[in-house]
Amino acid sequence: MPVAEAAPLDILYDDADLLAVNKPPGIVVHPTYKHDRGTLLNALMWRARDWPPPMRPSILGRLDKLTSGVTLVAKTAGVHAALQRALASRASRKEYLAVVYGSVVPASGAIALALRHQEGDAAGWSSRPAIRKPRRASRNTSGRPPLTRPARGWRSFDAGS
Repeated sequence: MPVAEAAPLDILYDDADLLAVNKPPGIVVHPTYKHDRGTLLNALMWRARDWPPPMRPSILGRLDKLTSGVTLVAKTAGVHAALQRALASRASRKEYLAVVYGSVVPASGAIALALRHQEGDAAGWSSRPAIRKPRRASRNTSGRPPLTRPARGWRSFDAGS
């Protein structure tokens, strides 16, 4: 059971069933053996300390430590299950914004590369094809292949402005 820790939360939405939290970069979402304190779930456990049973924070999805964004938190197991079904059914849509340093070549198109951990950097990701097989390969082949199509195309910004 995660330890409740007093920590600031940027709550975007809060009702009887759901929270939407703006997760800043640099925060781990779920406790792990390397990060058992200072996580988003630790802070949510503190916020939920006075919630009546069976309410408890249950995070939907996951954002990487260095990624910022909206994280949905169900307050009951029933709400969590219903939202998981909605996300799995593709009845919802996720949007991401990537900021890239340097030039994107070509200036239009799609990216169809799977991500893998970067050698020597546990927090880093690379889209280069893996050189060796991962230690724990997934046997699930029912998922869709990775594909990113920019909704509005690639945009360039002048670093000097």
